[in-house]
Amino acid sequence: MLTLIRSLIIPVFLIVFSTATVAATAVPYSFTAGTAAKASEVNADFQAMATAIDTLATRVAKLEGQITASDLVGTYVSDSFSVRLNINGGTGGVTDVRVYKATLTLVADGTGTITSNTEKGAMLEIASPSPATLTPVNASIPLQSFTWHLSGSSMIIDTWLMTFSIVSGGRLLIGTSNDTISGDVTSTVWLLTRTQ
Repeated sequence: MLTLIRSLIIPVFLIVFSTATVAATAVPYSFTAGTAAKASEVNADFQAMATAIDTLATRVAKLEGQITASDLVGTYVSDSFSVRLNINGGTGGVTDVRVYKATLTLVADGTGTITSNTEKGAMLEIASPSPATLTPVNASIPLQSFTWHLSGSSMIIDTWLMTFSIVSGGRLLIGTSNDTISGDVTSTVWLLTRTQ
């Protein structure tokens, strides 16, 4: 049964895959049986195929991590999730969960901006012996500017010392941070999805 499935799936996959590849590459000339082919037309077809192969090789190299800073320049949708914990010396504490949605733009000169930044979530405050309070968070954050650079296979936002892994040829950037400041412990996950 497994052999039958393999014998059916593999040829279908190859036909679909090869059709998609052929459809994406156009050659300038077509030849018919019994007519003479001009060398210049045959060479033009070979050149079109060579260009398509080189373009594909460049795309594969980027997917395999051969990225330059210019490959990252563009606009990204930013989705992030943050959890903050603060324990006030055993007398209570704060748990804070927030989701951020923004547009992040990376510019070729190593600068960037975050716009349309919204913050939603909730803050749970526990203050012994008082009852706990739950406060909703719904805010707009003003435009923020930053600097960034490429370091190996990572993009770093210098202003906040955040490191992002580059995935899928720069179409997706994934960053995490864990900060401890004055008793606050905050963990954040950022997903930057390329739109342009």
